Amino acid sequence: MPRENVNDLLAFLAVARERSFTRAAAKLGVSQSALSHTIRGLEELLVGVLADWCQPFSEYQLYYPSRRQSSLAFTLLVNTLRYRI
Repeated sequence: MPRENVNDLLAFLAVARERSFTRAAAKLGVSQSALSHTIRGLEELLVGVLADWCQPFSEYQLYYPSRRQSSLAFTLLVNTLRYRI
């Protein structure tokens, strides 16, 4: 892996640990803008890689952990999407 990619991943890790671009940038000794550009470049790289692995789909994907936790409104939405004509 090229060195700049490793540095980009370390920058991402700093943002994730700090949960703040401002604090991560201060810790890394870079400007918040530079860190933001680094993360944006990493996102573009990952989107390109994932686009090759994942085929797009045009279906609805819903996740809910348990039917017992579903509200009436959510249940109606799921049923509407499931049985749409």
